[in-house]
Amino acid sequence: MGVEIATGIGERRHKVVVRARHIVSNGDLVRTFERLLGPDVLGQEAIDKVRSLRATSPCFLTHIGLRDVPIDAVREGSGYHWRSWEPDDVVRDAFKVFIPTMYEPRMAPAGGQVIILQRIMDLQYDEVPDWAQHKAAIECDLVARLEAVIPGISSHIVYRQSASALTSWRFTWNHHGAMLGWEMSPDQLGPSRPSIVGPIANLYLTGHWTQPGGGITPVIVSAVHVASAITGNKPAAGH
Repeated sequence: MGVEIATGIGERRHKVVVRARHIVSNGDLVRTFERLLGPDVLGQEAIDKVRSLRATSPCFLTHIGLRDVPIDAVREGSGYHWRSWEPDDVVRDAFKVFIPTMYEPRMAPAGGQVIILQRIMDLQYDEVPDWAQHKAAIECDLVARLEAVIPGISSHIVYRQSASALTSWRFTWNHHGAMLGWEMSPDQLGPSRPSIVGPIANLYLTGHWTQPGGGITPVIVSAVHVASAITGNKPAAGH
């Protein structure tokens, strides 16, 4: 078995087949099943089954660069903020202010700060009519809400760039820009989540589309289990 890849630039671009005894994929599972393997290899039933799973919501991100702002002026704004005490509204509307320069000042020039705004999006991906307009509207809303949290901060912004669900899909091919693979609800955990053992011989799956789930730690666990399955070595106790 192996994979076919495109390499080279311009007129030199060509396809190369790389043979391997084992293939490990951490890519989007819908795309892996539909495009990389296809119904001729898997059969339509296997593809329909993976398509029936629910993906997590995408996360909208806005990266902001600040000039002439001491860390103490923004520190209190770090954390989650919301406009309602209704639990469902918190899930749909809350946003997070993350300030990397609180932990590593060298990420910005002297006197500067980096802020990342994060908001989980409750949207119907296929029904967004204008992604550029959608991105601009959400970005403006988040910056306005940051201004409410840290008054006067807008005048210090020298750079800002956002990533929508479409951006996530373009750069990762995650289905509909999903943030953490499949939704981690009770009916999609444990044996109900796709196994690390792929649907064809010597194909293994890792990452947030497979067991045990999404997030940094579960993804590491899936990688350890795949490595153990291929090498035959059991993970050390506690790993």
